[in-house]
Amino acid sequence: MMPNGSFVIGQNPGSELDIVSKNEIRSKNGAPYWSSVKDDPQENGEVRAFRLSRVWKDDAFRPVGTFYLIVNADVFRDILKSAMTGSNSRLELAGTEGVLLGEQVQESNASLQTIRLAKSLGINNWTLDAYFAPHSLYSTVYRMSTFAAWLAVGCILLGIVASQIIRSDVAVPIHKLMTNMRLGLKGHPPKSLRKFNGAREITELNDTFISVMYEIYNLVEEVKKSEGRKREAQLKVLQNQLSPHFMYNTLNSIRWMAMIRKQDHIREMVDALSNLLRYSIRDTDELVSLEEELDVMRNFVKIQQVRYQNFAFAVELDDAVREHRLLKFLLQPLLENAIIHGLSAIHHAGEIRIEATRDAGYLRIWIKDNGIGIPPDRLNRIREDIRTGNPNNHIGLSNVKERIELHYGPPYGLDIASRQGEGTLVELRLPLLEKREANPNV
Repeated sequence: MMPNGSFVIGQNPGSELDIVSKNEIRSKNGAPYWSSVKDDPQENGEVRAFRLSRVWKDDAFRPVGTFYLIVNADVFRDILKSAMTGSNSRLELAGTEGVLLGEQVQESNASLQTIRLAKSLGINNWTLDAYFAPHSLYSTVYRMSTFAAWLAVGCILLGIVASQIIRSDVAVPIHKLMTNMRLGLKGHPPKSLRKFNGAREITELNDTFISVMYEIYNLVEEVKKSEGRKREAQLKVLQNQLSPHFMYNTLNSIRWMAMIRKQDHIREMVDALSNLLRYSIRDTDELVSLEEELDVMRNFVKIQQVRYQNFAFAVELDDAVREHRLLKFLLQPLLENAIIHGLSAIHHAGEIRIEATRDAGYLRIWIKDNGIGIPPDRLNRIREDIRTGNPNNHIGLSNVKERIELHYGPPYGLDIASRQGEGTLVELRLPLLEKREANPNV
């Protein structure tokens, strides 16, 4: 406690509040009031502290005293130093009585041209002044410009690198893919299409396109081979048509001679053979009804029964399949095999039976005989030869299988089963074609 009745906490700065300062504090009515503390209040001495003052009031808001806080000027001086941007700049706190706080200007820098920026603080008419040398500002601008230039150069280089990567990984592969597609559409063989590196999606698309072109190429080649075999078969038919015509005319003359001499068995034989030849002269690719095919097969069996008398022929059809269409002469090679290879060597009454029905979307036809059958090892060789298309000694079976696959497609064909000493069963699987229905592969 001081002699004048004031209380001091900490060190006493020495100078006390004057009458002007006290009046200023009272005029603030409790608001804070800043003032400077100098070594010599009467002179323009150095400020070594700042005083923050305000009126102290009791609970009834009546003034009872004055409270002030002394802050060392070094605290604010350190703040100003940390805010300076370089050696050629300085900050000053100035009031009506002059500079309150700031760095001393060296004589070498005093004559330099400076730029002053002032900011009013709104306290006791104090202002915060900033002084900058122009060249220091220009150096900052130069550094920023240099940095911006290098940044722009870096961005350009990065853009060039990125564009090259995109070009080599996307644009060039897309161009190569389009080239492959154009070549493929023009009919070039798949082996001329190139593979390349690039984005995974594009290379996978190119590989898929090449695979599809290989599939199309193989299918086209298969169709060409199939059409070639068809043309060869048709040519053979045309080449052989002259002989059936001549034989048919000759048999017709024999028939009339048999009728004149009343040789009915000869006439029946000639009629059966004439019907068979007339049927054979027609287009081999013509579709006929199952009923019509079996009528001709009855004539064929009648001729064969003259030589092989000890067998019977039976047909059992569902009414629903009588008008279904099939290639003509499809059953004749199978009947001939059954008679020659199955029944010719037996010593008991033989029988050939044909059955037909609809089953699981197929027209199924079975040709059964009770002949000598086929040994297992030979049956396996026959199946393998039919599967691989090797005719060997099975021309009739291979011919039937090839005609079915050429006209109807791979899902259709024939199977053969046999037991030695019991007989043989041949099954045909054909499409269900109603009358005048087109070939399903056309």
